[in-house]
Amino acid sequence: MKRCLLWFTAILTLLLSSCFLGSSLLFLESDAVGKPNLVTNSDFESKTKQKNQLPPGWILNPSGLLLRETIVCDPTVYASGTQSLKVVNTQRRLILLSEPFRIDPWNGYYVRASVKTANPRGAEIILRIQTYAEDGTIINNFRTRIKGDSNWKRGSISAGFIRKKSTFARILVVIPPTEEYPVWIDDVGCFSVHRFILD
Repeated sequence: MKRCLLWFTAILTLLLSSCFLGSSLLFLESDAVGKPNLVTNSDFESKTKQKNQLPPGWILNPSGLLLRETIVCDPTVYASGTQSLKVVNTQRRLILLSEPFRIDPWNGYYVRASVKTANPRGAEIILRIQTYAEDGTIINNFRTRIKGDSNWKRGSISAGFIRKKSTFARILVVIPPTEEYPVWIDDVGCFSVHRFILD
């Protein structure tokens, strides 16, 4: 009986400690201060004012011809830098992908993006970071939802315990159909903020 009670106590202690010591990570904006942003052109800076021409460092999926959709750099609305990326009149889901960047699977990463919308019902934007093996196979996929409204909303991901085959990553911003209401995206970032082993 005494032995059973000891086993029960040990198991209960393990369960409770796992709840509080954390199976999940939490990196903060403050962890990224002073760290380099791994995302190329994170503020969508571009000298071109041409409609439906993405700023350097970004590609669009689907990559076919944009018809009704309008994607343009907007210098009148921005969260950081001098402009944001404005998306309007989409009848389909669009995915913005950053240029790939190198990562170290032993590191933890803080990922962020800021969004806002003119839609009075709001708009749900999905922020993702995908890691890839050298041959392009997707290894990890982290995501969060950002509920955009008339003010800038920042969403973030704490990405860690990355599988060891990962050598590079991309940031993805998934935009739902916007109808006639613009969605703005800005201040995208990925920062290496933690190392899980000693050098």
